[in-house]
Amino acid sequence: MMTHNYKPMTNGDLAFIVIISIVLVLSVLGNLTVLVVMIRTPKLMNATNLFICNVTVSDILLAGLVIPQNIHDISHAEDNYYEGDFLCRVVNFCPLLCVMASIYSMVAISFERKRAILVSNGARTTSAQAMKIIPLIWCLALVFCIPSM
Repeated sequence: MMTHNYKPMTNGDLAFIVIISIVLVLSVLGNLTVLVVMIRTPKLMNATNLFICNVTVSDILLAGLVIPQNIHDISHAEDNYYEGDFLCRVVNFCPLLCVMASIYSMVAISFERKRAILVSNGARTTSAQAMKIIPLIWCLALVFCIPSM
């Protein structure tokens, strides 16, 4: 028979869990609000805002996948990671993927803004071009994150 040596949660652990849970809810709701506003306002559908939406999606994935696992790890500190090897790898892979996708999206925003400012009368990045770049951003992030898996 397996016995567990459960360590009671301290007040600090509980306070940390509550704060992180509030951050989780606010992060997901705030980012969903950004997406809803962008989708419901066609006038805002330009390349820069599409890249911002991509950052928003990345933030939602990061908050929705990683923070709950961190809360679980803190609230079950006495247990070893029992979800298995594959899930352990996924939980470590997801934050890296989301952060890299956010960074690449911000790089795309920088290039798009530089192009818009310096080449003011030239060709600007269109929404259609941005919609083709976004999957490339995720593919690039995925490729560079595979070694962490």
